[in-house]
Amino acid sequence: MIDQITVYVEKKIHGFTMFIPRNTPGVSAALRTPLFFRKWHREAEFMDIILENFKQEDLFCEIGSNIGYVTLYILSMFQTPNPLLCIEPDERSRLALMKSMKSNDVDKFVTLVPGVIANKTGQVKLYLSIKPNLNSILEAGNKDKPFILVNSYTFDDFLTNFSEKRPTFIKMDIEGAEIDVFEGMKGYLTSPGVSKILMELHPNIYINDEERFRSSFQSLFENGYKLRYLSSAGTYETDIFSKLGYSPKRKYNDGMWRRALYENVSRDHFFQLALNTKFRRFKLGEINWWVNPIKALRSNLGSNKLIRTAFFEKTMAIFFGTFHLHEITEAIFF
Repeated sequence: MIDQITVYVEKKIHGFTMFIPRNTPGVSAALRTPLFFRKWHREAEFMDIILENFKQEDLFCEIGSNIGYVTLYILSMFQTPNPLLCIEPDERSRLALMKSMKSNDVDKFVTLVPGVIANKTGQVKLYLSIKPNLNSILEAGNKDKPFILVNSYTFDDFLTNFSEKRPTFIKMDIEGAEIDVFEGMKGYLTSPGVSKILMELHPNIYINDEERFRSSFQSLFENGYKLRYLSSAGTYETDIFSKLGYSPKRKYNDGMWRRALYENVSRDHFFQLALNTKFRRFKLGEINWWVNPIKALRSNLGSNKLIRTAFFEKTMAIFFGTFHLHEITEAIFF
């Protein structure tokens, strides 16, 4: 059983009063920190993609809501929001989110389900982290951590049980379990209709199971999804992306790290970047070393992780003069 957190910091975020656990690290710590001159408290490229691509007619589904930073932002975008469908396994986070929603009288717009999305419906182990946003259903790298059993649903079963309508915008940041989600999402991926999927990527996990990774993400491309945006991880990585023919659309600073957003990366280049195994040592000029000089000066500071955020989109073209919708299925190549 997870200990319930009952001490909160009240803070105005996205125009709402948000109840943030006082002593919890991770997302909560980032939200307790003042914005200063920043636009977003965290994950600026993630939030910019939502700002620019979430439309009033979209139906939002959030896999891993945590304490509701994104949830509340979606609710703040329009005066009368469409219903939101969210799932979160950590009781500490769910309680904080429910408290925030009720305080702002927006809980009536949200279905919040306890549990996880996985590749099977039943129960799975949730390995617990001191930072709730780093909880994981993956055993790899977590088997020595404490765990609890939580309800699990395939995405298709989740929609059958909890949603009357098909979501059009899905957001997930689930510590590498996105492969499991796609394996239980085949009905949704093949269904007609506009769909946008925004996720944080975890390449260090994918390289240990390359076959499943390729199969899962290949299913996106084969069902008409295009990789509209892809962000770098750690540094701007402009040298690597420029060799592949891409220029950054936008650059971000996030604490010690720098990221850049790239458009329309091809399927082959996506797999090449995601499955990179070559360790790359960061140079001081490539990161914001002054944020944490001691960490920055460590000789082994670097990573093989080249990409972090991906935004896939499937659109529909309506051909006037006919009585049918034509699904766009061609992947983008360079």
